[in-house]
Amino acid sequence: MNKKCSQCKETKDVKKFWWRKDNQDYRANCKECCSKHRKKYYKKHKKRLLRWHKKYRLDNRDKIIRQQKESYYKNNGAEKRRIWRIKNPLRDLKTNRKWRLNNPNKLKEFNKERDKELREIDNLIKEHLDLLEKLN
Repeated sequence: MNKKCSQCKETKDVKKFWWRKDNQDYRANCKECCSKHRKKYYKKHKKRLLRWHKKYRLDNRDKIIRQQKESYYKNNGAEKRRIWRIKNPLRDLKTNRKWRLNNPNKLKEFNKERDKELREIDNLIKEHLDLLEKLN
């Protein structure tokens, strides 16, 4: 099925047009013309749009954070993050390095806890080795 674009006047397949839910029909302009129009509009009104988006983000901060969390858990974000870290070990090291540089106090706390756990594990291993020696 074909449709004629009202802007470029070319006849194209309907797959090249956006579907409108409000009137259950395709848009009058093709996807290419819509894209060109949006880019032109953005260039012309960039400052106003950026101000509007910034104001919206500040006014609706809680709503945006809630939506991000819902999306993260709904789309299995933790599993995707784990897979990404496995596939991109060098990038992960970079982000870890940035975190360490920006959070020195948290890093010290983390290292203290980790060292404490490692010491406990070492003590357990020594105890088990001592028990094994006594049995032999």
